[in-house]
Amino acid sequence: MIRDLQLRDLIHLEKMNHNNHQLPKLGSKLYPVQKVIEVDGKLLGSAFLHLTSDISIILDPSLSTLTRAKLIKEFFGELPKELLKNDLEDTRVFVNPENDVKYAEFLIKHFGFVKDKGIPLYLGV
Repeated sequence: MIRDLQLRDLIHLEKMNHNNHQLPKLGSKLYPVQKVIEVDGKLLGSAFLHLTSDISIILDPSLSTLTRAKLIKEFFGELPKELLKNDLEDTRVFVNPENDVKYAEFLIKHFGFVKDKGIPLYLGV
């Protein structure tokens, strides 16, 4: 049986949360779907839909590296305000191509990005 998450379920979910997944904040618009899986009165699991954002930056490749860095700095200077304004708590960037380690390290060093865990996947509908 799949049903909506209730406050009383959070205690059980915390006990089974061995991977330290972020549990939803009840009533948060960032978690519009909060469900639990229950069979014969026993809580077996949960599923949450967490709204998030991804960043796409497209710059003219003929620009110098310095100019591109300045433009990126300008954009990321505005980004925290835009996230807050849109009630978002974080954003992600996928560096392409995957072997552009230098660009990833630039984002980590200068803008506070961190390497994410897991295997990135997406589902399109």
